Amino acid sequence: MGGAIAARLAAAGFAVSGWTRRGVSDDEAEALGIKVAPNVASLLENADIVLLSLPDDAAVIAVLSHICAAGPSGTLIVDTSTVSPETLRGQAAAIEAAGGAVLDAPISGWPTMVTSGKAGLYVCGRDSDVARFMPVAQALSNRIYHVGDLGAGTAAKIVNNMMLAGYWQCLKEAMQVGKKTGLGAEKMLDILTGSPAANGSLAAKSPVILGRSNCEFSPGCSFGPSPDD
Repeated sequence: MGGAIAARLAAAGFAVSGWTRRGVSDDEAEALGIKVAPNVASLLENADIVLLSLPDDAAVIAVLSHICAAGPSGTLIVDTSTVSPETLRGQAAAIEAAGGAVLDAPISGWPTMVTSGKAGLYVCGRDSDVARFMPVAQALSNRIYHVGDLGAGTAAKIVNNMMLAGYWQCLKEAMQVGKKTGLGAEKMLDILTGSPAANGSLAAKSPVILGRSNCEFSPGCSFGPSPDD
């Protein structure tokens, strides 16, 4: 997801630098159209806004501690990760004491939606910080929701994910029933994607469910049941 964000913003004309805990290779940076920041301090020196896209709460806390130690004076930190609402709230005071500002803006969608500018964004925090982030947000998304105070965006994303989790579990059980009666996975998905039972992501996820997608295992590629389940 971080790579998709970087590529989208670079394509939109922003000057983008990238840093990850494992490092960014020159080849990766060239493919994304970005520069490499060798460390967090270098990233903060050259960026007005820093976006985080991390896998869990521990990773967010660890990276934010590096940012605070490096001194984010005047930098707006925007966390797009899907984590607990309390995670960013618990780090906000330290970020602000170090001179930075903070928003949560979790993303609804998967990397291909980000690169096409069609992912959703649940943006939360002070109005002035939201306004500062808005040109970047508009480059990433055509569905921007200013939900409320810090942490509310992450809460909204959790609610959204709960609805999707229920849908995918129901789809798995429905396809298991269909399989037991002799229906093939492809036929079932063809019927479902054209019916009122479909949601906005089913057609896009069907190749993954059928095992036809070559994408690597990632949050953007792993939704839905296996046709063999």
